[in-house]
Amino acid sequence: MLPRIRTTLRQFTEMQLLWIVLTFIGVYLFFFAFFFPLWHRYERLAHVGSHTSGRVIAKEPKNHASIRYEYSVDGVRHEGVMTAGWMDIPPLEELRLGQAVPVTYWPEHPQVSAPGNPRKLSEYWLGPLVGAPLVFGLFAAFGVALSLKGVTSARLTAYLTKRWS
Repeated sequence: MLPRIRTTLRQFTEMQLLWIVLTFIGVYLFFFAFFFPLWHRYERLAHVGSHTSGRVIAKEPKNHASIRYEYSVDGVRHEGVMTAGWMDIPPLEELRLGQAVPVTYWPEHPQVSAPGNPRKLSEYWLGPLVGAPLVFGLFAAFGVALSLKGVTSARLTAYLTKRWS
């Protein structure tokens, strides 16, 4: 397999390889920039977060089955929203208004919080942080490589259809 890849790469000029690499890097950075803030927020909560108790102040079944919760830090009231039914938060149907929920907040930024288990959220977002940029970057680079070689979608479809039929 590796010799086949080397042979294929040798068919490209340096400028074409540069375009393929730049496409991969650009797409990777775009998706990384999207997922990193989500992951970083939950990673900070998981590692340096302080725990308090909050309470459910609203149930939002049409907003991804979310709950709106409130909690206080140093006498200042904060609110947050999170989807119910995962990360140790009971399903929306089992929650009632006024019910206590565990909340973890970032001491440096007390308005940043999550109910339930932020460690699970951090682990959950790590997959998309690494996987999505990699997959989409590779697909985009592959698409650029095909177009640089003059492979049209019709030719690619015909080739794949003949090969797998």
